[in-house]
Amino acid sequence: MEQSIEAVKDAGATVIVSPLTVCEMGKMAFILDGAGAVLGLWEYGAGFEGSVVNKGAGTAAWFESLSTDLDAALPTYRALGWDIGWMGGEDAPVRFATNTADESKATAGLCDASSFLPEGVPSFWRPYFLVEDADAAIERIKELGGSVIDGSMDSPYGRIATVAGPDATAFQIVNVPQDS
Repeated sequence: MEQSIEAVKDAGATVIVSPLTVCEMGKMAFILDGAGAVLGLWEYGAGFEGSVVNKGAGTAAWFESLSTDLDAALPTYRALGWDIGWMGGEDAPVRFATNTADESKATAGLCDASSFLPEGVPSFWRPYFLVEDADAAIERIKELGGSVIDGSMDSPYGRIATVAGPDATAFQIVNVPQDS
């Protein structure tokens, strides 16, 4: 953890919570990447698996940062070991960097959102969660006091929607892939 902290500081990130030990589970720290998005770092301890990605309904499918300054953010993620890949190429109309050059193995990405985020909205991370049926999940979210921000719509990755809980915390839902 300490090496990662030094590496991201050298890359322009700001440490906002220094490494803390969390029982035997591991260590955590929080940083601001070079564009100001808050990012939690975790070092696993003995006997703690951590989260799983793409393991069925209820698990995380993807993590995405909407960045106001992608070029300022990239050094932070390179310092954390990302082997940057580019969805649609580095010169795509909306640049999108992934955490691995092999797009089929990517679990996170950085979107250059500078052209569409409203002025004053800072860079931020948003998770995507797998659901069995996005439309049914939307109805349940609304029953529980949440709201729909955008969608649902079909995408190359499944039926997707941007929703928020009763406290207005936004996240994405996406159908479990048919081959799962």
